Amino acid sequence: MKKITILLPVLLAAVLMSFTTPGENDLARQNFSRQFAGAEHVKWTTLDNDFQKASFVWGGSRTEAYFTTKGEFVGAIRGLLFQQLPLVVARMVDQKFQNRVILEVREVTNAEGTSYSILMDWKNKRYRARLQADGAVIENEVVRK
Repeated sequence: MKKITILLPVLLAAVLMSFTTPGENDLARQNFSRQFAGAEHVKWTTLDNDFQKASFVWGGSRTEAYFTTKGEFVGAIRGLLFQQLPLVVARMVDQKFQNRVILEVREVTNAEGTSYSILMDWKNKRYRARLQADGAVIENEVVRK
């Protein structure tokens, strides 16, 4: 009876492990673990366009990281507070969009580098501005309102 009690969990674990085969998703998870050590509350989603998205909290910020099905890092989007923007970016927003109300700030990191997307209400309209890390405005568009 003792042998059955010991062997049963071992056999059950072996059977369960045989159903999981290492694949491309494992590569994304391995790369994620290396790049975002300490991430909490990780949730994986497979997107329609064959990308893997990890949504998680990292360093106190809500973050999303995107990987190809081959596990290659594509980019990340991190939610920020306006006060967390680089000084040059914050100053440009203050200069160009005076008396605005900031609704959302996101840091976008990909192969092109780092940029910032800022959603704001300004002059009775809602705008989304994209700025480079050096403060240069990439685009500014009316979203709605």
